[in-house]
Amino acid sequence: MVSRNLLLTLVYVFVVLIVVLAVVGAFAALAARLDDPQVVSTLQAAATITAVLLAVDSLLLIGALGIEAIERSRQDP
Repeated sequence: MVSRNLLLTLVYVFVVLIVVLAVVGAFAALAARLDDPQVVSTLQAAATITAVLLAVDSLLLIGALGIEAIERSRQDP
């Protein structure tokens, strides 16, 4: 059975990563308007890493919820 704490952690991390991605994207757009190419490239790299982490967290969350659903269907006749 998938731990409830694991599911809660994955959901919280998902929400935090969405907020981080929005903030980093906004700062990258602001830096682009200010013509600072080093900051833009750094923030774009940070946004890419955040997006990858968000995708991994999404897959883990979907997998954990799928395992939980399968286990619950086996317990309920």
